[in-house]
Amino acid sequence: MKDFKLLYFYYSPGYGDMTGAFHSVVFRKDRETGGTVVETSDREWHSDPLTVCGYEVNAEALAELEAFISKKKIMRLEKRPKSNLFATDYSPWRINFDYSFTRFGKVVKKDASLAQYRFYTRSDRANIDELIGKFKLLRGEKLYERIKER
Repeated sequence: MKDFKLLYFYYSPGYGDMTGAFHSVVFRKDRETGGTVVETSDREWHSDPLTVCGYEVNAEALAELEAFISKKKIMRLEKRPKSNLFATDYSPWRINFDYSFTRFGKVVKKDASLAQYRFYTRSDRANIDELIGKFKLLRGEKLYERIKER
């Protein structure tokens, strides 16, 4: 895709959540500065506060992630059929991302969503693992840490 640009990326790993755990990482535009930030959100128990940490974005890692998504056409994985597997006491992993690219001189914005309970091939799974690995490399220097009480 020509001029592929990642606008937003959300990742939540699979985890057992009977205790109220919550974990996610998001790449997004920072509301305060207008730049981009990687933000983690973590809580282990229902009664615990949510810890939110913001990090600078590693520009080189972002360029590699964008190139990987575009080259491997990761957005096509959202078309995989849903599986019948399901666990009620478990939060499945999930990835959502928004992106833009140029088509016939016009900027097009789209989004994609990948989820654990789909039929993925072995190659798909390898690409998803690599996608997550490349996404984790976006996190640079820590900018802030905030505690959000319940």
